[in-house]
This record gives sequence, structure tokens and C-alpha cells, in this order.
Amino acid sequence: NKMRTKKINIWDRRRMRPDKWLINQPYYETKFTRPWWLTRFGFPAQPRSDPHKITRPGESKYCDMSKLHQQDAKRPLLPQQE
Repeated sequence: NKMRTKKINIWDRRRMRPDKWLINQPYYETKFTRPWWLTRFGFPAQPRSDPHKITRPGESKYCDMSKLHQQDAKRPLLPQQE
């Protein structure tokens, strides 16, 4: 095919480097107002849930993996046969 032989790979870096390619693009100014619920880095400003509402008193909000391992240790490995 004659058309296929003349095909140019537009992503070939030897043809045009990314910095030159970006300079050729038109500049569009975008206005972005940061929402109040995000920090300036884009992360949530407040935690999702209040730890006092979702946990028992004195308990951590996050999962304590050692508790899970202790539960597994208490359980017998094989079911008891009667």
C-alpha cells in the first residue's frame, strides 16, 4: 500500500520532542477554585468520620491487626471431632 508507506508516527520523539510539541499547542487559561473540603494539595481537609461516633470509648478508629491475629490464635486450627 502506497498510503501505508508514507505514514508518519506522530509520537516518534526524533520527529518532534515533547517540549517542542507542547509549545505548539494553544494556551488555554483554566480557572480553578479549590473547594473548601480539600487541602491545597488536593487531599480531604477533614477526616471522613468522627472516631468518637464510630468506635467504642478508648478504641482506635483504625483497624488493629494484632486483635485479628489474637482471635485467630485463640481459634483451634482443626475443628474438634466428637
